[in-house]
Amino acid sequence: FVLAFNYFLLQIIHAEKKLQRLKDLLGELRVESENIDPSNLITQLQDEITTNKYLVYTKLSKEIEQLRQTVGELARVSNMPAIDESDISSLQAEVYSSFFFSC
Repeated sequence: FVLAFNYFLLQIIHAEKKLQRLKDLLGELRVESENIDPSNLITQLQDEITTNKYLVYTKLSKEIEQLRQTVGELARVSNMPAIDESDISSLQAEVYSSFFFSC
């Protein structure tokens, strides 16, 4: 019973601290909102739009194309027949014979 009480007490303390942090943040945001110049806000939003356009149309499209190429390569490799022990032995024999017969 005591452990449960302590647990709930800690939860209440945690919730009260979080409530205080959120109240402080709300106060800061209210002060900031009183000092906002609409033209500065529009400029900031235009800058954000420009950045987002760059990300969407330039950077992300390049990354998507690179990922498509990677997926294509991985699909090609995954569709290749599997190499088993006999294939490896055959390749080793071929390397061995070409090495000693070329010397």
